Amino acid sequence: SPFNTLRGAYEFVNKLDKEKVKEVLGNRYVLFGEWLVSHTVVYPKEKYHNMYVFDMYDSIDAKWMPQEMARKAAADLGLDYVPVFYIGPFESWEQVNSYVGKTAMGGEYGEGEVVKNLTRLDAEDNSDLPFYTKIVCDRFKETKPQRKPKEPDQDYEIGLEASKAIVTPARVTKMLNKFVDEGLLSEDWDETNLQIVAKNLPKRIYEDCVKEEPEAAPETPQQPEVKEPELPVVQEPAKPEPEKIEKKPEEPKAKKPGLFKKFIWKVNKIYEDANNETV
Repeated sequence: SPFNTLRGAYEFVNKLDKEKVKEVLGNRYVLFGEWLVSHTVVYPKEKYHNMYVFDMYDSIDAKWMPQEMARKAAADLGLDYVPVFYIGPFESWEQVNSYVGKTAMGGEYGEGEVVKNLTRLDAEDNSDLPFYTKIVCDRFKETKPQRKPKEPDQDYEIGLEASKAIVTPARVTKMLNKFVDEGLLSEDWDETNLQIVAKNLPKRIYEDCVKEEPEAAPETPQQPEVKEPELPVVQEPAKPEPEKIEKKPEEPKAKKPGLFKKFIWKVNKIYEDANNETV
């Protein structure tokens, strides 16, 4: 929007030839691409502030289109298509992994790669999402291997281990970069913006984890309900009410910190460590 341009993406799209966009896409097709701005990976300056197309969607038939159509639509509109390392039959995962970390964008290294099965473009769960796999370099992984939780207080430990596994420096860095994209932080933000970060970061990290890593927080299995057998009602003669004895209120027991508080602590700790390293 004019109020939040996503660091120039709004102006870029509005400069496209509208008649050509109508001719190529009409009201049926939707192009998906990435607006490249400076984040974690460093690319040559001339690569920034540009859109790189990677998918095309048919909004009427609700299906993803072949890559050849996406590539042609990008060319017809004068847009760049994402670099492709390999097109052909699947050979081995060793071959697939050999491309991880490489880049055709001119930088020193790449974040990772996206692997698409061109014979199966749509997911099977009717979610309207494309079917693909993303593989990233170790330095960009947003999750860590989970350790087996200890037996005592198992539910609490499982939740705590899950939060440790998915709240990583890479995920926090990604969210801080989004704050810059959204205009919440400036590109040269510093410790004077900590109040904005503290107010928004924990909640946004939590929402991102729930969205991106739902399987990382296993649900506690529900125990089957056991019904007591029905017994015949036997009435007893009325008894006088016992004399009421006032009991002193019990002192509340100390509780462990909630998982969400632990979660927020984890986010803030990662941020503080990263901030200390850069000061």
